[in-house]
Amino acid sequence: YGRETPLKDIIRNMKRDKINGKLNADLTPAADLSPTPATLYLLWEEYQNGIDGRKAARLFTADERKRQYYRRKVVWDVVAARIRAGDTALIACDRIYKEYGRETSVKDIIKKLKQAQRDGTLPPEFVV
Repeated sequence: YGRETPLKDIIRNMKRDKINGKLNADLTPAADLSPTPATLYLLWEEYQNGIDGRKAARLFTADERKRQYYRRKVVWDVVAARIRAGDTALIACDRIYKEYGRETSVKDIIKKLKQAQRDGTLPPEFVV
């Protein structure tokens, strides 16, 4: 049947990998974002806690942040600003939906928020 790996060999390999700076991918949550979050609530959950076994976006290192992260950051910043102002995350997301429409996709809300940010026309309650 094949040789079983003795526990001492496993421990030695783990120590070697740690010394060499390798991480065990099976134990480390993936530092990537979901392809298309369906709601702002899910987008916030992705930022705070991670979804589908992925690492929370708020914990990404600078090296792990990619274009998709920075695209979504405008929503995360608005929700965080509303939380600092006393809203819950759910209320903050509801405020964004009220401004841009509940039927508007997350992708389109991000585009509209980014455009308003560039134009300086973000609603005052959204300003970070």
